Amino acid sequence: MATYIDLVQATEDKLYGVAPFERPAEDLMVTLTTSGTNKEFEMTTPTLWRLGDVAEVPLGSASIEDELMYLTEDHPTGGSTATWERGYRGTDTPTWTKSAGSEVLCRKNPLFPNMNLREYINEVLANDLWPHVWTRQTRKIASVTPSVDQLYDLTAGDLYVEKVYQYDLNSLSIIKELPFGWWNFITEPHSDLAAQPALILKKVYDDNAALYVQVRNASVTGGVANISTQLEAMVPYMAAAKAMASLRMAPSDFDSSNEERQQYQTGGAPRRHYQTLAAEFLRMRNAERLRLLKDHAPQKRYKGHPARVRRLTG
Repeated sequence: MATYIDLVQATEDKLYGVAPFERPAEDLMVTLTTSGTNKEFEMTTPTLWRLGDVAEVPLGSASIEDELMYLTEDHPTGGSTATWERGYRGTDTPTWTKSAGSEVLCRKNPLFPNMNLREYINEVLANDLWPHVWTRQTRKIASVTPSVDQLYDLTAGDLYVEKVYQYDLNSLSIIKELPFGWWNFITEPHSDLAAQPALILKKVYDDNAALYVQVRNASVTGGVANISTQLEAMVPYMAAAKAMASLRMAPSDFDSSNEERQQYQTGGAPRRHYQTLAAEFLRMRNAERLRLLKDHAPQKRYKGHPARVRRLTG
């Protein structure tokens, strides 16, 4: 089960492993004078911190994870606390308390703050996966108030129905798939349904047998915990590529009259690393698409009227 911490850490591994960047310096926050929204903190290595430095508490370190804090003075020595501006660059400033004797990990001037990496991860989940790849889900569906045909309410993330089938026909514990002509997938709002996709069921094998649906679901539906292992592996590559692009290391608007910039754009190591990360994501995405399609070959649409089939009644 994926978490944002997993995806952010995997993205950092790409940036600080594949790409030519050094991880930010780290220090420990050891003193909190009071609880709540206090701005007085002491670091273990005060000589490391100067006016204008930014401290980040990375994901998984404390209850204030993702927050950036701006140092408003050179950090005093001799066990004294320094004054910080909390919520720097619009990050959250939750109320928190550090227990006595505990230490909180902080990063100095991170080139890729966690708040930005989370945004890039969300961009990939929302814009770079569907319709190329998806998460396949199979579940039992429950009927809602029908009109002429039987209507079954699906979820907002259901983007395509692959198959509908019944289980335990006549108590024989068998599975039988319904032909395409017996059901239809609709995405337009219906008066009897919420504003979300639905299944119109026209015919079944057995009125009493359980009904199941197999769907292609948007990968981001329900949060990152629902994405597959394959998607979890590929997302950090494109998130890291987006992070590098944000530093203008692979833009398309370099000044072509500047020879140094032109050489940097076409032959520099950052540009090559950007291309490597993006290309690996596309390779993995294509491989996953082929796997998903191979696992579910399209069913031929039914033509004609099946024999001995009973129509559902409301």
